[in-house]
Amino acid sequence: MCTNVVDEFEKIQDQLNALKWGTLQADFNDANIIFNDLGDQVVGLIDFGDIVYSNRINDLAIAMAYMTLRPPVGFTTVQTAATFLQGYCQTMDIAQKELNMLRILVACRLACSVTLGAYSSMQDKSDNEYLQLHAAPGRKALLAFWNVDEQEVYLLFQKAADEGLKCRLRETKVRQIIVGGTVGFVLISSFLKGLLG
Repeated sequence: MCTNVVDEFEKIQDQLNALKWGTLQADFNDANIIFNDLGDQVVGLIDFGDIVYSNRINDLAIAMAYMTLRPPVGFTTVQTAATFLQGYCQTMDIAQKELNMLRILVACRLACSVTLGAYSSMQDKSDNEYLQLHAAPGRKALLAFWNVDEQEVYLLFQKAADEGLKCRLRETKVRQIIVGGTVGFVLISSFLKGLLG
């Protein structure tokens, strides 16, 4: 399976080179996010050992891959990845060319986790729990994710991106109305104060 993923990745190299590039943290996962004491707000990020200059879309693909390791009850791996994508698109833009490559890039990260986890475990015979943190769930997630019909994944990702964008546009419109209303209120108040002296 990992070989199939790598073969598909190699086919998109020219397309990847045309996408936006940037500096990536390259390891967004639940083990690298610091939450406040209540656990409801992100207050920090750790583990910058994987920082790399690459396609910006890879940070999203990596985060989506990690989300598939433990899907919420009632969600498939693809639905979990799509839900994360929708949230991302509520705050960030994603080009259609990037969206079209996400399936392969998510699978690539899962394949990397599986392969590196297996290799590291073979090298370290101490039953190091950290080395197994993503290896076993990564294999299960990769099998579940990669075996979903390619077109189904693209359609679900497209819908998620569209819904995220719609939410962002609604929120922007609401903010504009609120700001417009506030500005109008300030102007009317200032006008009335001027009239009434």
